[in-house]
Amino acid sequence: MAIVISLMSCKSGGDDKPETIPFSVTPTEVTLAADGTASLNITSGTDWTVGTITGDWLSVSPISGHGSTTVTLSVTDGNSTGQARTAQILFTEAGGSQVAVVTVTQEPATPRLNDIVDATASSTKKTDGTVYRVTGIVSNISGYSLMTFSLSDYTGDCIITDNAANPVFRTLGLKNGDVVTVLVTANTGNSLNAVACEKYYPVTDITVTQFLNKPDDAETYYRLTGTITEITSEVWGNLYLTDGTNSVFVYGTYPGWGATGNNRKNCIETKNIEVGDKITILGSKTTYNGTPELYNGIYVSHEKGATSQTIYREPYTVWGATMSQTKSYMSGYTLYKEETTSLAYIGKDKETLIMYNFVDSKLSGSAVAVATSAATRTEIDAQLQSRGYQYVGEEDGTYIYLSTDQKTIATISENSSVGAYYIYYLPYSESPSTKLFEEPYVNWGATRSTVKSAVSNRGYTLVDESTSSSDNYYLAYDGKYKESFTMYQFDSSMKLSQAIIACSPSSVSLADARSYVASSSGLSYTYVTTSSDGNQYFYLSSDGNTIAIVYTLTSGTTKLTTISFISYSSVVSSTRQLSRGAAPENFTPMEIPESALGDLLLKRLSMMVKQHISAQPSFPVIIK
Repeated sequence: MAIVISLMSCKSGGDDKPETIPFSVTPTEVTLAADGTASLNITSGTDWTVGTITGDWLSVSPISGHGSTTVTLSVTDGNSTGQARTAQILFTEAGGSQVAVVTVTQEPATPRLNDIVDATASSTKKTDGTVYRVTGIVSNISGYSLMTFSLSDYTGDCIITDNAANPVFRTLGLKNGDVVTVLVTANTGNSLNAVACEKYYPVTDITVTQFLNKPDDAETYYRLTGTITEITSEVWGNLYLTDGTNSVFVYGTYPGWGATGNNRKNCIETKNIEVGDKITILGSKTTYNGTPELYNGIYVSHEKGATSQTIYREPYTVWGATMSQTKSYMSGYTLYKEETTSLAYIGKDKETLIMYNFVDSKLSGSAVAVATSAATRTEIDAQLQSRGYQYVGEEDGTYIYLSTDQKTIATISENSSVGAYYIYYLPYSESPSTKLFEEPYVNWGATRSTVKSAVSNRGYTLVDESTSSSDNYYLAYDGKYKESFTMYQFDSSMKLSQAIIACSPSSVSLADARSYVASSSGLSYTYVTTSSDGNQYFYLSSDGNTIAIVYTLTSGTTKLTTISFISYSSVVSSTRQLSRGAAPENFTPMEIPESALGDLLLKRLSMMVKQHISAQPSFPVIIK
């Protein structure tokens, strides 16, 4: 018999009810890359749906379903705004009894280099997500967690706001005056959003002395503040600056960061910067021909000096320049008259005219006319001296000055018939001959009258003489080649004891003189030795009767390349020969009284001025 046992389970207490599953969506916060995706986990026991998505750049798939599942988030726009952005997704369970909210953040797209547009601070920028590269000087920093600052270049400025989600500048230590290259996108108006900082150049405020001790480095920037003592080019802004610790030459003062070509010109004139003004300039350190300088200076600001007053702007004095180069320098002035050998411009300050003369198509002189009613000679004198011109003296009503580099003569003279002062600028250059100078008359022991006759027969012009023992009994002659003058000294018996040739260093350098004295095309003297202090170079003539000594003569503020000629027997004893490494024991360079040197220089410059001015065209008579 088979027995079937049936086991049945049973419950007491009523009907079964399904278990309730709490509704949730995780994670509740998601960060996506600019083109990223992510997954969300939905826990539910019933139907659910996506109710709202607040960002049109975000999609969810699927947007509805039943029970627990996974959905995918993706972006429909790559976010080229430069800023992170957020959206929210609202999930709702059937019947609306339960909801879940997920916040999604999309990071900005990283710009590709070929998508970046180089721009200036003030150029128009599209608000379509285009990424721009802008470089400039930082100012007006505000905020910390969300930094805002102005960025300026030569075109103007713009306002940049740091990236809220991923701050670019907060950790850099950015400060006013620094230079940055920023990638930005545009909002409406002049506000830009920072995407990234490509380059950061911290700028250091230092003294001139500190600057001069820094190594040369084009990528390191310093900011100097000081008083302008001389402006050597108003077009390019070349000037000398001092701050009380030292002085430095500034090669170029440009109107703002990024200026190139003609945009770099005329900052000095446009901003009315003058000698005596206090200026702040940004630039890097370099060295040119052994002289340290601030290179490609960027104008930051300036304050008017207490005594600064421009009577007229410095004319162009690059001797030998072409007419087109001169026109370029004067591009901000109104051309009054042009001829084949001259240009004339209407003045801008207190000057009436600025004129240029050309010989063989090369600039040979410039001049300025200032009405006597507009300025006094004393005021013009003060301006010349403030710009580095040394007053030499007055000759026949003409006041003569020499530039610091001894390349330019300036004069002031009055033309009472038209009521104007004429200020001429002329090259301080000697004969174009390749011959620097010739050996002076060296018949030692010759009488004064014999020397005068012999030198006169050589074609030299006597410009000064003294029969006083206090003035060393001398004769002085005007230069014939590139020398400024030649002097002959006599002993108490009026016998020739020494001769000296003096040259402007701009015409004959010390190295030029040394080479010429020893060369076969020059004097053919033999180099013997150098003094122990390294300042005097000794040479011996082929006949052994004359020693030539080359050195720099300094008298007051005047420096001259000098060659002294003396009798061999007067300084070398019979028991000691002049040999290499043994300079004469008894040599003392000829002492030229400072008053005599000043008179000689004045006479020399006066003669050159008369020669130059005779070749210059007359001013048109237009007086303000």
